[in-house]
Amino acid sequence: KGIHNAIIIAKRTGHKLIIVGPIRDQRYFNSLRKYIDNKTIMYVGEVDEKVKRGLLCRAKALLFPVEQEEYFGLNIVEAMACGTPVLAFPRGAVPEIVSHGKTGFLGGNIEELISYLRSVDNLDPNLIRSYVDKHFSSDVMAKKYCIYYRRLLEGS
Repeated sequence: KGIHNAIIIAKRTGHKLIIVGPIRDQRYFNSLRKYIDNKTIMYVGEVDEKVKRGLLCRAKALLFPVEQEEYFGLNIVEAMACGTPVLAFPRGAVPEIVSHGKTGFLGGNIEELISYLRSVDNLDPNLIRSYVDKHFSSDVMAKKYCIYYRRLLEGS
């Protein structure tokens, strides 16, 4: 999901990058292994919810520079629920999840994401959390599903 782009951003800005999650493509991961130094670029693998929440809450930002169309990035919502801004390419559903300039920034390329990284400290973590409550809480999502299912059943 764009880990190679996140590594470029981290290296060019001097920020620490923690990569979390399972390896789904061993060949891709092997191509990235040479950059993982366990000091500035770290891969921690799969983690439980408590560890993931701790990492997200302490992060400067969640980097999501995915190059493929993403249907729904749950990790984006999880980060924002922790008050952590998201820096992402505007692919798939990402622009529907991230409110540019409020909950993070959408950039068309690595250079734009690097420039936005300087601005994430200006975003209000409380506003980011309330945005998630307003748009992605379980109650809100359930109501939206009911609306969409009703429309499907009614044929509209």
